[in-house]
Amino acid sequence: KSLPPVLVVHLKRFRYDSSFSRRVKVNTPVTFPHIIDATKVFSSESRNHLTKSTNHDGIKTEEFGQYELTCLIVHTGTAMGGHYRAF
Repeated sequence: KSLPPVLVVHLKRFRYDSSFSRRVKVNTPVTFPHIIDATKVFSSESRNHLTKSTNHDGIKTEEFGQYELTCLIVHTGTAMGGHYRAF
């Protein structure tokens, strides 16, 4: 078992509001560190079963489980429609 060379995280930013019987967009700001340590979400026992992954060039990574934030995709609009932009 190993961590993937590219990590994609998708946050669900919509919820159902039963008082209005419709979906609404969650606009609470979210911040991310420039470097994400994915090993922090695993127990120490699980980490022991993981092997070092390789980066996109096929080279073993020294920073096991470290991911550099390289892109964000942002939705503008409402829960009923809008556009996605990548940065």
